[in-house]
Amino acid sequence: MEAYVLDWVNLLLRWAHVIVGIAWIGASFYFVSLDNSLTPAKDPKDTAKGVGGEQWGVHGGGFYHHQKYPVSPAQLPDHLHWSMWESYSTWLTGMGLFTVLYLFNAGSFLVDKSLYDFVNEEVIPGTGVKSDDFWRGFAGLLEEMSPRNAALLRRRDELQAKIDEWHRHNPGPAFDAGNYQTFLREIGYLVAERPAFVVSTANVDEEIARIAGPQLVVPVNNARYALNAANARWGSLYDALYGTDAIPEDGAPRSGKYNPERGAKVIAFVRDFLDKYFPLAEGAHRDVVKYLPGAVNLEAHTKAGKVIGLKDPHGFRGFQGQGSSPSAILLVHHGLHVELHIDRT
Repeated sequence: MEAYVLDWVNLLLRWAHVIVGIAWIGASFYFVSLDNSLTPAKDPKDTAKGVGGEQWGVHGGGFYHHQKYPVSPAQLPDHLHWSMWESYSTWLTGMGLFTVLYLFNAGSFLVDKSLYDFVNEEVIPGTGVKSDDFWRGFAGLLEEMSPRNAALLRRRDELQAKIDEWHRHNPGPAFDAGNYQTFLREIGYLVAERPAFVVSTANVDEEIARIAGPQLVVPVNNARYALNAANARWGSLYDALYGTDAIPEDGAPRSGKYNPERGAKVIAFVRDFLDKYFPLAEGAHRDVVKYLPGAVNLEAHTKAGKVIGLKDPHGFRGFQGQGSSPSAILLVHHGLHVELHIDRT
């Protein structure tokens, strides 16, 4: 409830700040214009009283006579108008906005526009989560975990400093592993084995929660590293077969230039792989000349002109590109995904 109240106060202060700021700017322009249009006082008595300039003007059917005293006159009137509410109100609403954003709502943070747009436009849609709720929750996590993270980083620096100091006092090739292990236990780098435990997951994609695989932690500001991390769970079966001894090199060596004979063995292996884990209702994948996505199953077009589906329709998960000319077909077997890339060139 408090968060929504702060949101409303934030909104009202923003609008108030904008409105009084416009009034302050308008008043400033008005007095600049007034100063630029002043003419010397025509009445010698006004000049004697210290009037430095005057202006006659008309607005809204009424006539106005403005006089400017460069310094304070000998006697001030009983009712003196101060043109200061605009500037004071701008300052006060600005301070109020600062207080709401960074004191009462200390969890607020600045987000790079590219990340903000990516999350709002590509990640959140379809999840049922509101953008404001996501960023508010994310800010809460940062507020909760940042102190813990900072403490862990300080602890890491302390351990690293002690380890560096140990190596400075124990140089040379005569390395005593037992002594070193004792030292690491003393400083808390190595700890006693804990009782068995179970880590549970919730609201995590099945590919991460249920399927073991590499999960690379990389700096997100390096696009190449981030791409490698995202692709860490994917690998080319063609490359793996051609470049390793999974296929014997008898008459089909993998060194040197591309070996068409070895390439043919790789393709045959992959066709057999598809027959084993994604069998067709009839026939074999080696006879297929085209794959097209159907309404509920994959459509495999054979050399004989038949259109055959997978024996298990659930093995077909999706596709990329146009339905009439897909660029990739996604298959799944026991939670493991296989992506068939189609290169028509």
